Amino acid sequence: MRIIDSFLNFLSTIDWEIFSLIMLGSFLLSALGQFLYLTYKCLKEGFLTEESLTTQLSVSKIEFIRQIVGWCVENLGMPPKINRWPNITLRYYQHKKFGGLYHQPTKEITVYWASNPTLMDIVNIVIHEYQHFLDIRNGKHDEEYARELQRVGYHNNPFEIRARNASSQWGKTCFDELRRKGIICD
Repeated sequence: MRIIDSFLNFLSTIDWEIFSLIMLGSFLLSALGQFLYLTYKCLKEGFLTEESLTTQLSVSKIEFIRQIVGWCVENLGMPPKINRWPNITLRYYQHKKFGGLYHQPTKEITVYWASNPTLMDIVNIVIHEYQHFLDIRNGKHDEEYARELQRVGYHNNPFEIRARNASSQWGKTCFDELRRKGIICD
């Protein structure tokens, strides 16, 4: 009983207005710390860059990707005997390993938006996957890709080298053209 009485006596001496201000201050400091930590983490991992904070789209994300594919069709051409654009799937979440994928049987390019921190990254990944659309046209090519993957690995696979070269050669040109069209805004 004495402990309870002592505790109740202690509570009656507390200035609750000051106590609530101290608690509010502690909460605000904690929230600020969490915000700063998350901002640091995003900057460190490349998800917040000057470009990602200042560059915007005048169209939807899926329309942006369609515009990039349209640029590819116009500037890189279409595969022989194929008269349709690739199917496009947009996933908003971050993939653990990839920024995008090409699936030959369905002629589908999938873009993982959250895996690509900037609009320039999106342009590059779409061009990269479009190059696969040009190179991997049928099951025979798919098997050749798989053999090369087994033989030399992902990085040295000739299909991946061509795709990386295409995106590094054409990415800025495509980006600048989409900016001139007003699709990408500053």
